[in-house]
Amino acid sequence: MSLHPNVLTHKFKGSSNYTLTASNIKEMILILADWESFTFQQQVIELLAFAGLDENSFSSEQWQTPPLSKLKKNPSSPASYKPLTPSPIPPASASAKTDQTEPSSFYLPAQLTSLVGREELIQKLSNQLKQTGVRLLTLTGVGGVGKTRLGLAVAAESQSAFQDGIYFVSVAQIQDPSLIPGQIAQAVGVGIKPGLNTDLLAQLKSFLHPKLALLVLDNFEQVLRAAPILAELLTAAPGLKILVTSRSLLQIYGEFGVIIPPLKLPSPGESFAQTAPGQSEAVRLFCERASAADPNFELSVANGQTIVNICIFLEGLPLAIELAAAWCFLLSPAAIYERLTAGFASPTGHFYNASTSGRLGLLSSKTIGLPERHQTLRSTLDWSFNLLDQLEKTLLCRLGVFRGPFSGEAAEAICFDNFDNNNKVLRSEKESSLKIKDVSTLLDSLVKQSLLQRKPSIAESSNLQVDFELLETVREYLLEKLQSSQEFATLQERHALYYIQLIRIAEPYLKKTDQSWLKLLSNYQANIRAALIWCGESSTRTILQLEMVGRFWRYWMLKGWLAEGLQQVEVVLEKAAAEGTLTSTLEYARVLAAGGALASFLGDLDLSQQYSTQSLELMKELDNQSGIASCLNNLALIAWQQRDYIRYEQLLLESLNILQQIDDLPALGICLNNLGVVTDLRGEYNQARSYFLESLLLRQELGDKIGVGVTLNNLGLLAQHQGDFDQARKLYGQSLALKQEVDDKLGICAILNNIGVLFLLEEKLDLAEESFVESLAVSQALGYKSKQMLSLTHLGLIAYKRYEETKSREYFLQSFIMAVEVQDPHTVAVALIGLAALRARNNQDQKAIRLCALVEGISQANPFPNEMYKAHLILYNNLLQTLKIKLGIASFNQIWADIKPIPLKNLPELVAKLRLLETFPSFVDS
Repeated sequence: MSLHPNVLTHKFKGSSNYTLTASNIKEMILILADWESFTFQQQVIELLAFAGLDENSFSSEQWQTPPLSKLKKNPSSPASYKPLTPSPIPPASASAKTDQTEPSSFYLPAQLTSLVGREELIQKLSNQLKQTGVRLLTLTGVGGVGKTRLGLAVAAESQSAFQDGIYFVSVAQIQDPSLIPGQIAQAVGVGIKPGLNTDLLAQLKSFLHPKLALLVLDNFEQVLRAAPILAELLTAAPGLKILVTSRSLLQIYGEFGVIIPPLKLPSPGESFAQTAPGQSEAVRLFCERASAADPNFELSVANGQTIVNICIFLEGLPLAIELAAAWCFLLSPAAIYERLTAGFASPTGHFYNASTSGRLGLLSSKTIGLPERHQTLRSTLDWSFNLLDQLEKTLLCRLGVFRGPFSGEAAEAICFDNFDNNNKVLRSEKESSLKIKDVSTLLDSLVKQSLLQRKPSIAESSNLQVDFELLETVREYLLEKLQSSQEFATLQERHALYYIQLIRIAEPYLKKTDQSWLKLLSNYQANIRAALIWCGESSTRTILQLEMVGRFWRYWMLKGWLAEGLQQVEVVLEKAAAEGTLTSTLEYARVLAAGGALASFLGDLDLSQQYSTQSLELMKELDNQSGIASCLNNLALIAWQQRDYIRYEQLLLESLNILQQIDDLPALGICLNNLGVVTDLRGEYNQARSYFLESLLLRQELGDKIGVGVTLNNLGLLAQHQGDFDQARKLYGQSLALKQEVDDKLGICAILNNIGVLFLLEEKLDLAEESFVESLAVSQALGYKSKQMLSLTHLGLIAYKRYEETKSREYFLQSFIMAVEVQDPHTVAVALIGLAALRARNNQDQKAIRLCALVEGISQANPFPNEMYKAHLILYNNLLQTLKIKLGIASFNQIWADIKPIPLKNLPELVAKLRLLETFPSFVDS
């Protein structure tokens, strides 16, 4: 129980009608400390406080005796200390909700500056959002009016109304509406599988259905075609509300729209001397940002009227005011106002000659009937841009090619003049050259002028640091300028080639699941997607597109973005096949192998078999030994899911022989681990331990935390199979800690299932159910079918043990249908065991024995390994003994004598046979 914070804190709160005494809690904390689940004594004290106890609950002698004495007294630095903050537990049903008033998942991004003003509006919108009839609240308004900051503030003010969490979903960098379900799935913390996919949408509906939660979707105007998805989520989840910021209303039923006004200004004609500046939100914002730009700035009678005039001229638009105030480090308020108004009155009209498309479209010209306020943001951006020197203008425009965060090195590599040897030359105007050595200085200058944001470094150990990001409004303004220039095509190519090279560098680190690189690439996702799009726009770039997908697929797999990865595979394979000239290349073979791996994890075994077989044939033609070994591993995984353990081991041994010859250590660690799994299931425990320990040593030397976690989990299974539950618990705890550290959702899902099985064998049904429910929620969001089936069959057994027969039957039927779909004979058999036990309990012995006969037929053709589904097999053996007694030996033997093996290819026929014995509910028929 102590291994997972969700389970532990759920029990400490006394949910599920379960109460822990102070003695229970202290005993569990001592066990946790012995398992090295804590680092600092402060973490123990926090956990005691969470349970309503204090540090005096342990005597001074206990604090000075192991295991508590082994804990560090104080963290050496704030960064080294991680509080014991529990993550949310997906409730099994709506009835699982508690009376807690604070959300269990409160995921809103921290802001670097304070929000000035808006107090009354925040309270008003928060109250509106809490009203029963308001399910979708859309904040609209001109760009730069502060919709995002206001939305975050309203969400924070409303947190007490959403006990299951508030989740922030930024879609500013998304242009494809089909990616919205995946973006939401990522935000709610149950995994990512971008791409408009009915399975994913259904999983999202199922996950959100029981929750009292709020989604905050920011910058939705780019993906308005995805609005029906939000409507579907609201319909499916009665406790869900959605807060949207957008330039436009979504135009769907039930939407409440609020136009966000600019900040409050002094009354027209009112002088500085007549008004209290503190009552004007716009003036307060200008002064706060001006003080940040110039520590010596002060609001005074001398400059007060000018600042009022600036704010009125900018009509209270927060972004415009911030951009103007940022210049106080160089200009006085009077000089700022003079340049603003001079530019506005300029007969050249240079403020109003930009493109009318994109984010700044409404602000591009003095359209008749269009409020002037809607033009001031572009005017301010024009004004700020024209204050830059020529090199600053050149660099800022070129930065418009980036999407999302980018490093200083990327800016240097892509934006300086005379970049490469292929005549892809950029040259700044007026013969001033933008040299590499100038870029970092210019970036700092642009940050000071609030046209560029500096971001915290993601990977301090890497020399490729994510340091900068443009506001989307500013980026689109720059992109308009860039697209009209002759530089745009060259910059796009430079941008794509830079990120292709980055992926080449990253690939060996992805093989080792290097966490710093995973974090770094996560921040570059928008730029990598842009590079993929650029490659896909021309047949001359297909080879680059193949290379990107073939090198990058491990990232999609490790992050759980399986559907997006497989979608990219299918797109580029179709494109290459249509062109016909690249289907014999190594790049094409690698993409086939990637598709085989991704399809296998998604449970599409036919597609996985097709891709892996084609890749293996091509790899052999190319004599690429590493690729051959990879394909053999893919085919082994397919055999595993089909429960063909003999073929599984044969393929792995063949792969092992190749990997040992070419010394591919990351792949060797995987292969040894997988061999350990199959020998463990055969009961060859010494050989299994040997494989696991060799794999563990390799993965530790490589720094592969995900791989180490996998092998520790399998060593836990080995201990469990040998009956050493205490050792299994310890190893599961170590594995889970690693998986949570690196946010490996696939791995977390697997370990939670194993922990659930352990609890189930110990008859701790509440704890087992919590583990399986949490694992099921994660696996559904990831589309990880093998783990879904495992959770469902065990939840069915738990419900059976509790005499919750309707729920038990639904779980078993769901797992049966899914198992037939993916051709998993053992899960089919286990589901039939559960259905037979339910029939026998209701004295329907003839149906029960016929179901058992189907189980026996499947197991004859596909023998169960020693430890697979142990709890179900115990139930099965007991059931057979009971039926022998009730039916009589003669009748039982007569039925048993007619049993024939049921091979894998005949599994679909079982559905028809089962319908003679079971009435399927509507969810199965569909």
